[in-house]
Amino acid sequence: SSQNNNIISTIAGTGIAGYSSGPSSIHAVLNLPKSLFYDENNQILYFSDSGNHMIRSIDMSDDDVNKTISVIAGTGSSVYNGDGKSAVSLNLNSPTGILAFSHHHNSGAGGIGIRNSSLFVVETGRHSIRLLTYTQQTGYPTTRPTTSSPTTSWMPTVTSTLQPTQP
Repeated sequence: SSQNNNIISTIAGTGIAGYSSGPSSIHAVLNLPKSLFYDENNQILYFSDSGNHMIRSIDMSDDDVNKTISVIAGTGSSVYNGDGKSAVSLNLNSPTGILAFSHHHNSGAGGIGIRNSSLFVVETGRHSIRLLTYTQQTGYPTTRPTTSSPTTSWMPTVTSTLQPTQP
């Protein structure tokens, strides 16, 4: 007989719907988490917390028990409040899907690298797709958008909303 050595473990959530950031991801309370995207280079797991109207991230490089969970977009309100603002000041309405991408290039000026990342968010409650753009200028390419230090500055901004036209 073959033995199954696969182990299932909870990374985030308590099993009770609601909201809290918790002291760690396993103590955080989530509400209808939907889709995820894993950034392997930075070891960040992004996911839509649809019922809480936000996009959150988990730092997977943290130790097994105390993973840091952060809100990267959304206030918890679903009332539309426009584009062109920081992602943490943005109201999202039931985000259900996310897709992230990034590109890197070297500015050539003193060896400082510039990294640009974008996150597409399917905003189901508004029947739209939002584009969140993160810009960082730093000499440390592995710095995460959920952290800040004197040498890094992540400035998430909603740059546009894509909506279908009605026939």
